[in-house]
Amino acid sequence: MTRILFVCHGNICRSPMAEFCLKDLVRKSGRTAAFQIASAALHTDEIGNPVYPPARRELAAHGIACDGKTARLATRADYARWDYIVGMDEANRRDLLRLFPGDPGGKISLLLDWTDHPRPVADPWYTRDFATTWRDVLDGCTALLRRLGDAAANGFAFVSLREKPALLHAAADWFHGKWRVPREAYETCMGAYLRRETELGWYLCLDGDRIVGGLGVVENDFHDRKDLAPNICAVYTEEAYRRRGIAGRLLDRAVEDLRTKGISPVYLLTDLVGFYERYGWAFLCLAQGDGNPAPSRMYVHM
Repeated sequence: MTRILFVCHGNICRSPMAEFCLKDLVRKSGRTAAFQIASAALHTDEIGNPVYPPARRELAAHGIACDGKTARLATRADYARWDYIVGMDEANRRDLLRLFPGDPGGKISLLLDWTDHPRPVADPWYTRDFATTWRDVLDGCTALLRRLGDAAANGFAFVSLREKPALLHAAADWFHGKWRVPREAYETCMGAYLRRETELGWYLCLDGDRIVGGLGVVENDFHDRKDLAPNICAVYTEEAYRRRGIAGRLLDRAVEDLRTKGISPVYLLTDLVGFYERYGWAFLCLAQGDGNPAPSRMYVHM
């Protein structure tokens, strides 16, 4: 699941317009279950108040309701809860960086930065022009959804190997080609999963019959912290398919499958910084990978 929090000064005009605009776009794309979307204020001026009536009327003119929405204040706890925190203008960015110093996960952006023409979202509190604000919000939300990658609309399928057991050898070949781990090692792990000797599975993203992304779950991903198990491993997306949300969908699928089987938390060893945080993973500690000169970063998903 991809989690997006929109913010503005008071949470009664621009950020709720963005919240409900994106919810509408996601609903129309058939991906409501893949997103969590909300909005919040950066100041206390309007806390508890409903969406400003002219903003509500502008949304209604486009067939979008925002009933029940009231302004709430963004807090430090939001940083861990959301993958993307999206403001409307530079004042919002400054407020966000005070609230979340350093933005260690790279989560903060401005809505129209996602477009080809970055600029502030017009503030109707001052302009009184809610139609222009709507156009800015729609442009930004459309670009945001496109950039995150509407994988379902592109016809991708996200499956476990148990759903496509005929792909056993093709999947082993694909992972071997990406990571150079012996093909036989992949076939052994995948075979055990298919025979239900283990619930530590393998997950694929398919474009038609072609494997374009994948990951696995193993007891230990070649490191010294044997107590931190199980591990996500072999996360890979073909270069031409990156920046479409594929890795995030695969990670979410694996974590949710494991959770339904009573397996949680899950761990992941990587040298990347700022990527896995987008999908709800938190840095835990350093761990020494087998044969590596320096320790790598261990992440956990609760």
